[in-house]
Amino acid sequence: MKDLASIRVEEIMTSPVVAVPASLSLRETAKVVEGRRISCAVVEDGGVPVGIVTERDLVRSLSRGVDPDESVGAHVGKQLVSVDAGVPVGQVLSVMQDCSIRHLPVVSSGKVVGLVTQTNIMRFSEEVLKGYSEALEEQVRRQTVELHQAAEFKDRILGMAAHDLRTPLTVVAYWSEVLETLGEGEEVEGLDRRQILRMIGDQAAQMNKLISDLLDITRIQQGKLVLRLAPADIRDILASRLDVYAALAHKKGISLERSLGEGLPMVEMDSERVGGVVDNLVSNAVKFCGKGDSILVRTESMAEGGIRVEVEDSGQGISEQDMPKLFTEFAKLGAKPTANETSTGLGLAIVKKVVEQHGGQVYARSTLGKGSTFGFSLPAKQPAGPAPAAPAAQQQQSAAA
Repeated sequence: MKDLASIRVEEIMTSPVVAVPASLSLRETAKVVEGRRISCAVVEDGGVPVGIVTERDLVRSLSRGVDPDESVGAHVGKQLVSVDAGVPVGQVLSVMQDCSIRHLPVVSSGKVVGLVTQTNIMRFSEEVLKGYSEALEEQVRRQTVELHQAAEFKDRILGMAAHDLRTPLTVVAYWSEVLETLGEGEEVEGLDRRQILRMIGDQAAQMNKLISDLLDITRIQQGKLVLRLAPADIRDILASRLDVYAALAHKKGISLERSLGEGLPMVEMDSERVGGVVDNLVSNAVKFCGKGDSILVRTESMAEGGIRVEVEDSGQGISEQDMPKLFTEFAKLGAKPTANETSTGLGLAIVKKVVEQHGGQVYARSTLGKGSTFGFSLPAKQPAGPAPAAPAAQQQQSAAA
């Protein structure tokens, strides 16, 4: 932004300069000033600037009865004070105030190249103040919007926490009371102590997942998600997780296959966070597939370096109307889990942010009734700074591909 300290006087001076010889009469000088419609002229003696004569000086002299044929050089006032063209405007203003002058020649390489006046500086100062005022208004407007968005986000987080924690807490409280009165070997509603404890554990795990998602999305929203990067093999991250999800898939009658490419490059990543990305994508596939469906997890190296991971399923798919909602916070889609599993609506938003902070991209393809493919790519080495989010249009194209 422009200010008095950074702008040089040559940028606001009046140019070109009108010069008159010192021998020119007051009458002729007045004609020059009037004809050129200028407020002042530089008086030169032998090509050397010796002073400034202003329109006001000429009017005052002639109105007092001074002989109009006298030379203008005899009526030049104070010794000429000039300023170098490269001097900041702020210093020029100080010179003019110290010397009590309203017009100041601007000199470059020993020649007068322009004039700066107090009017020039005042106009420039008004522009600077206007610029500061507009910038401040924009900053206040932007911060107001950010505060409003933060307040809305906080309300949604609190609302989700209150709503989604109420049911599992009620279940835990109810069955805890039942356990207190349940004797050894007794059953309630066909459930023994071990089954009730397992149910309480499942509800606790559900609450822990919700709280973890809420904490993650809050860190991301605040820009506080920190990656602990180190070279890693994506197959090592996938192997242990796919063993767990294969068991869960088998329980629902779903086939989970893997095709992990050979010779994949090591990738600089936060293994725990990327593992969470894999958890979200594979668990979603299991969650939205039913008996007889299949899931394939595959990896491949990219020509430009890095890796790509895809989770393809033959499940219920996603409607065209829901595709733009993918990877957004608090998204609620038309597709429902096949075994009444819970969903916070935050998982894919977290996936997107984590992958993009790694410098990668997420994408999705789906046909309603035929299944979906969710994937992400990671570069071999992380960029110097945080990766910018892909443009909204690009994200929608990827999702709709």
